[in-house]
Amino acid sequence: MLRHPHLATLPALLLSLASTAAHGAVNDIFPSDYVALKDGTLNGTYYLSHRRQEGPIRDGKRLFDGAIDTDLAAIRMSYHMDVGTSSTFAPLVVLSWADSDASSGRLSRIIGDEATGMADLRVGGSFWFHRDREKREFLGVSLVAMLPTGHYNDKRVINIGENRWKWVLGGGMIWPLGEKWIVDISPEVAWYGDNDDYAGNRKLEQDVSYALTSYLRYRITPQFHLYAGLQFNRGGETAINGVDQDNAPDNQRTSFGLLYLTPGRDQWQLRYSRDSSIDNGFKTEDEIALRYSVLF
Repeated sequence: MLRHPHLATLPALLLSLASTAAHGAVNDIFPSDYVALKDGTLNGTYYLSHRRQEGPIRDGKRLFDGAIDTDLAAIRMSYHMDVGTSSTFAPLVVLSWADSDASSGRLSRIIGDEATGMADLRVGGSFWFHRDREKREFLGVSLVAMLPTGHYNDKRVINIGENRWKWVLGGGMIWPLGEKWIVDISPEVAWYGDNDDYAGNRKLEQDVSYALTSYLRYRITPQFHLYAGLQFNRGGETAINGVDQDNAPDNQRTSFGLLYLTPGRDQWQLRYSRDSSIDNGFKTEDEIALRYSVLF
């Protein structure tokens, strides 16, 4: 329940940040995500993560002490099919569940204490224009739609689902720099539908957002990689009942992690991330994500 009308701009600050659906780039990219697998390969990828965000922040300044803790579990399934001699197409679907908790009394009175449930369903596909598995060179594009299927309560701001459609156009390039180094670069553009039942029957609109995610990997061995990442997020300002909120997050994120390929070519990743700067919203102080990918 919104009990502080003088903080009417605050719900917009929390829009994506209190939701598990978007904490930075809408599609959370990991190193090797744009590897085109062999024809006929079914890929299952499983995620577990814990994220702590602190704020709220407005124009780079913290308004008061508050925090949101989110636990996430997700599964992504994709099926890779060769198209011609150097292209691949892979449809995908993502299901996820999350639990978010507001830790301070003042914050919980504004956005709600807790939200638990299924997040919005994601469906889409990726197409690789260039694929050279021997040289480890990949260049592709993805289109993903988020359907308003997740758990949503219009009486509170903190929610798992977002009660709106979203569309994301992304790209990815993986390129080796000699024998030991690999660079992953992934830009994205996201469009947002309207939520006509936002925080007590308000109408929420959101501008287009942009993100660029990059990783630099070092191959200690062919099976074991270390990496560092940098992500820039721009745009995404919201309007509530037609009133612009001037609240684009405009944040920058850093990541560090390790990747291990098992003898059967299954993959494990452990990644730590945090926001190094943010203009509006909640700053991600700590995020730990464990990812396991298996080939069938």
